Amino acid sequence: MGIFDLFKKKKPAVDNQLFYSKQYQTEMLAYAQTVYFQKKQSYEAVTIELFNQGLSNVQIAELIEKLKSFNATMVTDFQEKVDSGEIIDIKIDPDDEDVKGKVDAGQVDRYIGYGAYQLEQGNLDNALELLDKALELDDKATLAYANKGSLMPRKAIIKKP
Repeated sequence: MGIFDLFKKKKPAVDNQLFYSKQYQTEMLAYAQTVYFQKKQSYEAVTIELFNQGLSNVQIAELIEKLKSFNATMVTDFQEKVDSGEIIDIKIDPDDEDVKGKVDAGQVDRYIGYGAYQLEQGNLDNALELLDKALELDDKATLAYANKGSLMPRKAIIKKP
């Protein structure tokens, strides 16, 4: 999202008949979700983009609520599949393009969160890899050190004969 995104030429207003059509709702929700993930999971960025597409504040608020609901359902469905054993052995690979000084604190927090999740699931090697990546990006990430500290004894116990 650039500093001048609000100054982009706004498309003509979308009338309610078009907005409430099933096809338009489906397409705009998919578009909003794409923007959400491209813009590092920012609802504010989605709001600006939808505004530039010609949607009113009321229409934007409705789509943002649908997006939040869709995301919550997706997370719940995923967690149910993990809990039921349908999904096992999730591995999250660190991005080689993430280097110190080129990422924001949010990205470091994601690595810590992913590492903590892997630790909770018992995927200790992947958890260690993700926490190491977080520390590589920010050597002052105390939460990464704390999670790594709780991981190491568990890893040692598993390796003992």
